[in-house]
Amino acid sequence: MSSKIPRLKPVPYKESDLYQPLLAPQLGPGCGTTEDIPYNKRDFKYKPCRPNPFLLSKMYSTTDLPPYKGRFSYFDRSQRMCINEDCDQCTSEDCWRSVKGSLPIRQGRVYVEFKILNSEGDSHVRLGFGRREASLEAPVGYDAYGYGFRDLTGQKVHLSRPQDFMGSFGTGDTIGLLIQLADRIKIDDIDRDEIPIKYKNQLFFEQYDYVVTKPMDHLLNPVTVFGEKAIPDKDRYKPPVIQGSFIKVFVNGEPKGTAFENLYEFLPPASELKKGARDDGSLGYYPMASCFRGGKVQLNTANKPEFAPQGEKEYLMYNELYDDSKIEEYVWDLIDEVESAWLDELGL
Repeated sequence: MSSKIPRLKPVPYKESDLYQPLLAPQLGPGCGTTEDIPYNKRDFKYKPCRPNPFLLSKMYSTTDLPPYKGRFSYFDRSQRMCINEDCDQCTSEDCWRSVKGSLPIRQGRVYVEFKILNSEGDSHVRLGFGRREASLEAPVGYDAYGYGFRDLTGQKVHLSRPQDFMGSFGTGDTIGLLIQLADRIKIDDIDRDEIPIKYKNQLFFEQYDYVVTKPMDHLLNPVTVFGEKAIPDKDRYKPPVIQGSFIKVFVNGEPKGTAFENLYEFLPPASELKKGARDDGSLGYYPMASCFRGGKVQLNTANKPEFAPQGEKEYLMYNELYDDSKIEEYVWDLIDEVESAWLDELGL
C-alpha cells in the first residue's frame, strides 16, 4: 500500500453520466486538430475515464477512446500537430511539432514502423522515441529525453547533436525502429494519483505529469554562466542508463545498424513527478513523429510489419501492446479501489 493519506475524494458522478457515450474528438476530413479534449501540458496529463458503480470508493475507472489500438495520442501532442480520424497519420503546417504514441514501451523488444507520406521540398519529418518529458514543441531528439532520426541526412540526433548514421530517407520509405528495454517492471510497483474531472461534458482523469529536471535540461547546454561569461561544466551530469537497451534502424526492412545503446533510464528517481518520484504506469519510451511544413507520417497500427526487419525474429509490433496495457489499467483500478476503501474505513 502507498501512503497517500488523506486521499482527495472524487466528486460523485450523476446518474446521467452512466449513459454518456464515449466520443472520439471531432477531427473532420483529413488531418485536423481538436478542441474538445484537454492536452497534456503544464505538468498535468489526461486520459478518459467513466463512472463505475462497482467501484464504491474510487467511483471511476479507466477507459479509452476509439480507435482502440496502439496509435498516435489525442492528448500527447502539440496543439498545432494535426492527426486523422484513425490516429495513424500526422502532419504540421508550420514549424516543428511532435506527437507521441498512445502507449509507453516499458520493457521487451518492440518494433515500430513509420511510413513517410510526404518529405518533399521544404517539408520534413523526424522519427524516434521519447520519454514522457520529451518536448512536443520541438523535433524528437531535441533534448535529453528523446532519440531521433533526420530525413534529410539520415543522421541520428540526441540532445540536438546530429551524428552521421545512414543515408537520407523520404517520401515512400518505411522506417522501422526496433527498441529493446530490460524486463524489470512489476505491475504491483505502480502508484497512481488521479482525480476525475469534466472537460466539455466528458470525463477525464487528471494526473500530475513528469517534469523536466535541471540536471537533464542542463545536458542540452552544459555551461554555467557567471555574469557575462559562460564556463563549460567540468563534471558533466551522467544520467543512469538501461543496460543492454538499444534502438536499431531498418529502411524498408533493410538493417542500417544500431543507432543508440544504453538508453537513459526512465524509472524513478530518473523521472520526477511534480509531487514526488514514483512510477504511475505511464513511464517508458513512446514512439514519436515530428513534422515540419507539411511533412507527413503514418504509424503502422497493425500487428504485422509492412517490411519484416531482416535478421530479427522475436519482437512485438507496437499495436500488440494494446490489450495488455488495458488489462493492466483495469488491474490498477482494482488496486486503487482496495486502497481507497481502506482509507475510507479509516475516515481519511
